[in-house]
Amino acid sequence: MDEGWRTRLGHVPIRGVNMKEKVQVRSPINIALCKYWGKKDEDNVLAYTDSISLTLDSFYTDVVIEKKKDGKLEFYLNDVLLTGDEREKMIKYMRAIEQDIEHMPIRISSKNTGPTAAGLASSSSAFSALSLALLTFFEKIYSFDELVELSRLGSGSACRSLLDGFVRWKKDGQIEKLVSAPKDLRVIVVLFSKKQKKISSREAMKIGVETSPYYDEYVKKNQVISNEMAPALKTFDFDKIGLLMEQSTALMHKVMETSSPKVSYPTKDSYRVMNLVNVYRGKGVTAYSTMDAGPNVKIFTKEKDVDFLMEALKREGYSSLEVLKPGGKARVIANE
Repeated sequence: MDEGWRTRLGHVPIRGVNMKEKVQVRSPINIALCKYWGKKDEDNVLAYTDSISLTLDSFYTDVVIEKKKDGKLEFYLNDVLLTGDEREKMIKYMRAIEQDIEHMPIRISSKNTGPTAAGLASSSSAFSALSLALLTFFEKIYSFDELVELSRLGSGSACRSLLDGFVRWKKDGQIEKLVSAPKDLRVIVVLFSKKQKKISSREAMKIGVETSPYYDEYVKKNQVISNEMAPALKTFDFDKIGLLMEQSTALMHKVMETSSPKVSYPTKDSYRVMNLVNVYRGKGVTAYSTMDAGPNVKIFTKEKDVDFLMEALKREGYSSLEVLKPGGKARVIANE
């Protein structure tokens, strides 16, 4: 963790000073169209290529921080009290904002409305919400660039949830909003598993960077995809955007498949659904698929095609489906 954070953001060594009574922050997940896979700078969490994402509405994280009468920090994730290594990991991150946080009488509760650590970007919503909540609770003075950096240190993709619409996270660490999402855009999530994955994205990325013979090619091609996708989003050329998204997805998973040891998140059903999307598209339906570090498939489509896709997928035996709309950005919803 960058020691400079304590200098830039300061820290309050006396318990109970400059703390709010209660703060609540809500942040949406974001799904990458152009993928982020691998860090060129582990300490500052800088990616090898630009990535582009969209925030979604129904899956989000709520972080509530509130004072207790006494005692030490308690951190709850989905109503389960963190202990041991999991607790220490979170404390290490939070010390960047408040060095003595583990000794303070506060309770932090982080709840995800979507599956946790199942390839549905729960870390992006969680760390964007937590960073904004901590800065607000401890009344820190900070710039937007510092909020971006702090979110990134928790999870690289978290910084993309700080803005709404289509957001580019540049390889220099900065983020920018490219354009707002069309109102008729929909994302169908086909859920195969809500279980926590055995290999984390962070670990799988590192394996890929260090061992995949395909990684250098991925970096070159994925940056080209990012460069081409940005202008396509501004004119909203859905077909071009969708094809570029599918190309980026294939590149990322090829890195995983050529890593040593091999990392594989898709299941037979994952591949089957992606093939079905191709079939439906051949019949004139607007639909493009993507996957991240998990088995669940996301289908980008338009509102007019949602009913057809939902009925078709159900006929194929897939009933665990969620339809999501474009979302907002991380925001404070309670500040007492």
